[in-house]
Amino acid sequence: MPQELNPEQRLTQIEKILESAIKLSHTNTANINANSEAINRIGQKVEANTEVIAAQDTKIDRLTEQMGRATEMFVDSISVIRTMQTNIETIQSEIRGLQVENRRILDRLFGEENP
Repeated sequence: MPQELNPEQRLTQIEKILESAIKLSHTNTANINANSEAINRIGQKVEANTEVIAAQDTKIDRLTEQMGRATEMFVDSISVIRTMQTNIETIQSEIRGLQVENRRILDRLFGEENP
């Protein structure tokens, strides 16, 4: 059976327990404050990164729009080039026809010996 403590011993024991609890409470408070500061710093970094990400998203959106317009212009340019190619082929065909017609006229005018 444990030995019973007299009131003064019990008071001393309670004081020691209270002192330990107070020290532990101070340590916990200091740790909580340090953790709060660390959380605040992390929060500030997250906020700064969120702003950077938002700016990058805006930039990406703008670049995507520009790429879309550039692609449309490229497709339009290809269409114009194809139309020009068709027109050039038509003109070349007409020139060949005119050259043949010119040759016939020259042959009729000068005979077979024209240059």
